[in-house]
Amino acid sequence: MNKTALAYGALMLAVLISAGNFLFGNLAVKEVSPVALAFWRCLIAAIFVLPLVLKRQGNPFRHFQGG
Repeated sequence: MNKTALAYGALMLAVLISAGNFLFGNLAVKEVSPVALAFWRCLIAAIFVLPLVLKRQGNPFRHFQGG
C-alpha cells in the first residue's frame, strides 16, 4: 500500500471516529453526567495511547522518580 492511500485512510478513520464520538456523546449525556463522560473518554484514550508511548519512549514517568 502506498503512503498516499495510507494517509487518506488515516484521515477517513479520524473523521469516522470524530463523527461517532459526536453521536455517542449526544446519546450518552442523557444517561451519564458530562464529568463522568469526560473521565471515561480520557481514560479509554489513555489506555490506547499508553502502549504507543511506552514503545517509543520507554518509561514516561522516569522524570517523577526520585534519584
